[in-house]
Amino acid sequence: MVKDLPAPPAPRSAKKKLVMSSEAEGTQEKKLTPAEIKERLGKCGRLDQLRAKLLKVNKCEEKLKQFKESTIAESLPPVVPASPAKSKEHPQLAKFSSIEVHVPISPRKTPVKTPSKTPLKAPAHERFQHLVEKPSEELVLPYKYRFLKDMFRAVDTVVSLLHNRHEVISYSKLKPAVQEMMRRAFEERHLGQIKTIFPLAYIFKQERRNKKNVVSNDVSKGSYELTVTSNMDYKSVSASQNLMSKFDSAPAENFPKFRKMDSVVLVERRNIFHNALINIVRDHHSEFLMTLEPPISSVGAIKRWHPEFALEDLPDIEEAPLPQPPTMEKLGTARDVLDKAQDLFSLNHRLEKAVTDAAEQTPAPVAKTAPSLSAAPVNTCLALKGVSSSLLEKIRAREAAKAAREMTRSCGENKELEMLSRLPEISRIIRNTFVTEKKAALPWEVVAAKVAASYTSMLGGSK
Repeated sequence: MVKDLPAPPAPRSAKKKLVMSSEAEGTQEKKLTPAEIKERLGKCGRLDQLRAKLLKVNKCEEKLKQFKESTIAESLPPVVPASPAKSKEHPQLAKFSSIEVHVPISPRKTPVKTPSKTPLKAPAHERFQHLVEKPSEELVLPYKYRFLKDMFRAVDTVVSLLHNRHEVISYSKLKPAVQEMMRRAFEERHLGQIKTIFPLAYIFKQERRNKKNVVSNDVSKGSYELTVTSNMDYKSVSASQNLMSKFDSAPAENFPKFRKMDSVVLVERRNIFHNALINIVRDHHSEFLMTLEPPISSVGAIKRWHPEFALEDLPDIEEAPLPQPPTMEKLGTARDVLDKAQDLFSLNHRLEKAVTDAAEQTPAPVAKTAPSLSAAPVNTCLALKGVSSSLLEKIRAREAAKAAREMTRSCGENKELEMLSRLPEISRIIRNTFVTEKKAALPWEVVAAKVAASYTSMLGGSK
């Protein structure tokens, strides 16, 4: 058998030999000294870049050290400070001859601070009732004024029944009858508010009760009662005169003829009361318009209130003073007693001097001054900061003009605008109906049913 002989080694290439020889020669060169390195670096044009890279490397090393220290510190458990060692030797107290201890006589109690109560608001069904009701041609009244109007209607109905019977209308008769009609509490303050709104409606008096046991000299409060008489001279003689012109004048008490309070009288008095309430709200509304920016002065015939006008936040009607029963004169101080006695009869000098001294010693009542309310700071809107004033004035003027148009727009114009706003949607529905049916003409009932079913809100055939 012939044995396989090993292959002869391949000859080394000349290129590889040349590279190896150059590396060998480089190792044999001597090392450079620091001076030579500095000299060569000075001749190099990229010295600034090299320095920046070295500085960056040093900063990276510092950050790496800080990161290692922070990770080591977080991994270690927290060090609990050792409690101070208790000294075995107790401190010695100095000897005192006497010790004074201050003990309060009674414990001091800190006043309990209660949070400031916010003013109670009217219920939501009262504040937003005008939004639920059907819109009418006349201006809307707030809830409290509508309640007062219903109260006047009930009072006028009861007064008319008693007036036609020739009965004396006392407050004790009027109160239960009105409460039975209204199912609400009826008080004298409601009569005062009615007198403020419609002064010529009734005549109020304090008259004696018709009792047999009432003594002639008795003028106590219990022997008098408030009576209400219907004033039939509640409007002017001529129709051209203003019905409210005689409100400030005193009503006539003696009537030559008796006149029944029929339905015509009740309706007239009700309309006068309603117009008076509208005028009160209109005055508050005009004051509100002057506070706007820019103010709205000449609006003309207002058909509705401004959208931002707080209708339910109007103040209550002030109560007019009602006649009070006569009372005995009360003498509170010695000076009053002396003045009264000097008018009646003369006193001796000793008694007069004693009463005068007592009057001088009595302190005069100090009038309490009401705290002055500081004006509330004006809140500036930060959202409008940086907006030009001319642009804001243009926007406010445009909003004021829009509000003025809405206030003077009639109910018929509102219905017409509402109908015009529905036309684009209705026309789109009608077009789609004709496209789907693929007919040139359709019955009116079919088109109306399709529009009523496809419109976003409820629509009738008439609409």
